[in-house]
Amino acid sequence: MKKDRRIVPYSTVLLTNADNFDSFVRQAREWSLSDSFNPHGKVFVIDCVSNRIMFIKKSQEKRIVRKKEFNFWSIFLFIVKEKPSLTIDFCNTSFSKLLLMFSRSGRTCSQFEFLSFFLYGTTFKGCDSDSLESAAPFLFNRTDEKSSPRTTFFNKKFKKLPRSVLSQDLKEDLVIDLGQLPKEPEGKILWIPRRKTSREAWNDFIFLTYFSETINCTIDVHFQDEANEKKISSVFFIKGRKMDFDRYVTVAGIKDMESYLRDPSVKGVVFSFGWTFEYKELFTLVNKVEREDLFLTTITRLKKGLK
Repeated sequence: MKKDRRIVPYSTVLLTNADNFDSFVRQAREWSLSDSFNPHGKVFVIDCVSNRIMFIKKSQEKRIVRKKEFNFWSIFLFIVKEKPSLTIDFCNTSFSKLLLMFSRSGRTCSQFEFLSFFLYGTTFKGCDSDSLESAAPFLFNRTDEKSSPRTTFFNKKFKKLPRSVLSQDLKEDLVIDLGQLPKEPEGKILWIPRRKTSREAWNDFIFLTYFSETINCTIDVHFQDEANEKKISSVFFIKGRKMDFDRYVTVAGIKDMESYLRDPSVKGVVFSFGWTFEYKELFTLVNKVEREDLFLTTITRLKKGLK
């Protein structure tokens, strides 16, 4: 993994030893207060020698204490159950390497050594082992040439390239993988993402940016509740694309769906899923509104060229 690719993990585990535990607790605390940190994220700093765990969030910090003291097996189960987005090994012992390999993390990072290239997602030099920012610069917003911001933008001199092209060779993080925002939108569409599974939210979002471009509309999104909103948001934070989500999509706090659908600027409703009670309920409501120009459809139907 290239170090200039921004990562915004939801759950991060830092494996340390007794000597550097306090230092990484302090560094994790500073990171959690910076604009590089996922606002909904959390960090676990684990002392693999003394069996201590510190839990850190943007607005909370506490030492995790159990009735029975942590041991080899309980720490292992703790990490496996947490299934972190990212695990970084600053301990470099046989135990920490074992934890790293079986952590079920989305990404792993460890000090460079023999076979580390094959075992872990990325590595850092031994001289960087006492600094989180030096070992994992991909976690931080930096302004030097070696890294890039986590937002998407469009560069005019590349406008002739297909927007499906991802450029990783430029000094700037040029990512042209979303539909263009309409300059003079003719209306808006309502997107209702999946409720139970959020993994497809990113792909649905990409498709909708292209679809909304073709009909010259902006995108509203309707979440079932706050938990659903946090679940979807975490997908974009982990990918480092939450700022893109905020640019393209407006969160619609809809209290009266019928009044919302009667708004002539609303051109249609797009479900990420279909043929559920919620879909059928809205289907009835759309017929009640009696607007011929209002459509109700799903991502699957749109991909097939149907409305």
